[in-house]
Amino acid sequence: MGFEANGDGEHDEDNEEIEVNIDPREDKLDALGINRDEFEEALLDALDANNDALEVDDGDVTRPLEEVAITIRGTTYRLGDLADISVEPDGDLEDED
Repeated sequence: MGFEANGDGEHDEDNEEIEVNIDPREDKLDALGINRDEFEEALLDALDANNDALEVDDGDVTRPLEEVAITIRGTTYRLGDLADISVEPDGDLEDED
């Protein structure tokens, strides 16, 4: 599951586009009895809530994605405990020849 992020959605030459990959840890989800659909739905809710909180925050402090709280069936987990997260430059850039 990959998500693209580029700040607030507006083009800024100082902000490079990045690709964020969130790969569920299947063994961890299986051990907790969480199916992939539940995880993906909870992940989207958690990311929306995290983005809403960042928009309201006047400071310049951001929380690592691994620390985002994800709630599934009433239990809250750390995203980093349920998924591997990697951040890379956007692979769609056409600078390579």
